[in-house]
Amino acid sequence: MTNRRQFLGIGIGAAVWPGLMATVGRSSVTRAPAEEPAHLPLLYKAIYDTAYAPAVEFAAQMQRRGVAIHAIERDITGVWFNDLALRWRRSPVAIAGLTAPEALFCLEQLAWDHRMRVVFRATHRRGPNGAIEHQVRAPQRLLRRVEDSLDDGPGWGASMADLAIHCGQGQTSGARELTAGTRAGDAYGLPLVSWVIAPVDRA
Repeated sequence: MTNRRQFLGIGIGAAVWPGLMATVGRSSVTRAPAEEPAHLPLLYKAIYDTAYAPAVEFAAQMQRRGVAIHAIERDITGVWFNDLALRWRRSPVAIAGLTAPEALFCLEQLAWDHRMRVVFRATHRRGPNGAIEHQVRAPQRLLRRVEDSLDDGPGWGASMADLAIHCGQGQTSGARELTAGTRAGDAYGLPLVSWVIAPVDRA
């Protein structure tokens, strides 16, 4: 099994390697944060993949809410070396995103060295009868917003932005999971994942 050090040794460009999801994607989806998150600052930046319509909706909503956005095309190498590596070296700050799982996997590994963890994760996949299923792991208080926030249609990317922003404002205790659904929409690129990476306090 690939550990964190070995993964970083082969380079973060692996985010775009075909087949990566088959060997490491499940680790990103299922691993729960090991520590209780600290109080979160406002989001420093929102990262989105231009290849996916829900991610573009996510970015537009983030921008409307005053959060800086950064576009990627599957590969997080540029945003890492030109932005996050420098920023996190000074002090860790919370970021959010809606991307393919591979991109989150890479950022999650890099965040560990900066005492950062995934504190909000929503995996979006095709469910029964063509519906889109959203498996959300988030602070318990935030989960109360999930079903009310999800649009009854394909515009769930904007709803995920609103949830991520609330998580970035410090609602971080008592992580739980729930699954919600929206009607059939554009399933291109699924599964996708919405997420927040933030500083944590070590026990």
